[in-house]
Amino acid sequence: MTVKGTRELLLAAGERLIAEHGVTAVSARRIAEEAGAANHSAVAYHFGTKLDLILEIIRTHGARTDAIGREMIEKAADSPDPREHLACVLLPTLVHLDRLGPPTYYARFVTQVLSDPSVETRALPELAGSHLGDAMRAVARTLPDLPPEVMRMRWRLVRPLLFRASASFELDLAEGRKTYGTWEYLGLFMLDAIGGLLFAPNTLPPEAIRNPDTPEWALSET
Repeated sequence: MTVKGTRELLLAAGERLIAEHGVTAVSARRIAEEAGAANHSAVAYHFGTKLDLILEIIRTHGARTDAIGREMIEKAADSPDPREHLACVLLPTLVHLDRLGPPTYYARFVTQVLSDPSVETRALPELAGSHLGDAMRAVARTLPDLPPEVMRMRWRLVRPLLFRASASFELDLAEGRKTYGTWEYLGLFMLDAIGGLLFAPNTLPPEAIRNPDTPEWALSET
C-alpha cells in the first residue's frame, strides 16, 4: 500500500465513522483499524492528531466544492437576481455530493463536527470556502435595502439549515427511505426555503438592529 493510498483509506474511514458515530465516540486507533492499517498509530503518522485528520477531510471536499462554486459565480456574474447568487452559496456542496454518488457521508460528517464544541471552532474557518465570501457579498449587493446587521443575523441561520437538511437527505439515501428524489431537488427546496429567510423584508426597528445587547452570534460573520 502506498502512502497516498493509506492516507485516502484513513480519510474515508474517518469520515464514515465520524458521520455515523460522532467525533468523541471515534478514536484515532479505531479509524486506523477500520482503514486496515497495520500500524494503529497510522493517523498520528500521516496526519498528526484526530483533529488534523478531520480538517484534512474538510479541505479535501472543500477544494472540489470551491471549484464548483467558482464556476457558478462566473456564470451568475452581474445578475441582479439574488437567487442566482444564493445558489452559488448553497448548491456547490450538493452538486459535489451528487457527483460522488451514493453512499456519501460528508453532510453527516459536517453535522457531527459542527455539533461538537471541541472541534467546531477549528472546523468553521475550513468550511468557509474561498468562493463563499464572494457569493455572499453578491447576494448582499442585490438586497441594498436590507441592513447589513440583519443580513449577518440571517446568514447565521443558513449553515445549520443547509447541512442538517443535507445530512437527513444523505441518511435517507443510505437507508433506502423515500427522499426529495435527487440532490438537485433538495437544492431547489433549499433555495426556496433559505431564499425566503434571507430575502424577507426587514421589520426590525433601527434600535433593535444596532442594540449593544445584540448577541455576538448574531453579529459574527458566517
